[in-house]
Amino acid sequence: MRVWIFFLLAALLLPGAAQAETVTDCDRLAADPSDPDRVVAGVVAAGLDYDAAVVACRKALAGAPGNARLGYQLGRLLTAGRDRDGVAHLERAAASGYRAAQHLYGILLDSDYLSAADGERSWALIAKAAAAGHAAAQVHLARRYWEGNGVKRDIAAALRWYRAAAQKGSPEAAVALAEAHLSGEVVAKDPAQAFAYLEAPLAAGNNRARTLAASLYVFGEGVAADPTKGRELLEAAAGEGYLGAALNLGIYHQSGIFSGHQGEPTEADREAARRWLCRAGVQGRRARRESISGGCP
Repeated sequence: MRVWIFFLLAALLLPGAAQAETVTDCDRLAADPSDPDRVVAGVVAAGLDYDAAVVACRKALAGAPGNARLGYQLGRLLTAGRDRDGVAHLERAAASGYRAAQHLYGILLDSDYLSAADGERSWALIAKAAAAGHAAAQVHLARRYWEGNGVKRDIAAALRWYRAAAQKGSPEAAVALAEAHLSGEVVAKDPAQAFAYLEAPLAAGNNRARTLAASLYVFGEGVAADPTKGRELLEAAAGEGYLGAALNLGIYHQSGIFSGHQGEPTEADREAARRWLCRAGVQGRRARRESISGGCP
């Protein structure tokens, strides 16, 4: 459970303002891989030794009590382990201007993690982090403005924050912008622009980007038609457990587009469709139940 929570928190963070300082065991054992202020490469959740990291970070922070980076790393660890002492460390690091701490502490202030939520303070902290260039905080604000969640809906503001985050390499922001240009609801429909936004997250192996780009390749929208490339992208995403890609593979095989028999699928097409739709878990959905002849294993 600790490792899972640590991974969830890691996915939320993309901090700011670098501090060139001595590398400590706390850094080696607990640095956030997505933190640009880190002084080492960072530790992924699967490689985390939680207990050793906590001991190392307590020791490092005792030797440098004003170090915001170390305070953030310890606070992040303790919060992931459901230790309420972590909140105090995050609060101090946030007060010192550490963007990652501002973002994470802001999220906690607007959640049920603390006994009393403080939405106004949460917004202020996340806005500070976003204004200071923290990409995940920028995505957070963009999503809130887009949805009108706790703030008046403002699509222009949402797009500004998404674009700012995308420029910093945020896959989530780039995918959101691509989706906006594919739907054409709030910006001009532009498949070519959508594909341009997808290129960076595609290179990073983002499965949502793979799934969106695959459809563009399949239908030749915004990019030269290449159903084979589209199928390969979907298979890569589905192979990593992305069910949306498995669903699309089933639908496209069912249409016969991959075999060149669109509208007249072959038996091999129908069998491939059955396998992928079963993997996507649609056998229980009435709308597609009839599509899976022979049922699922």
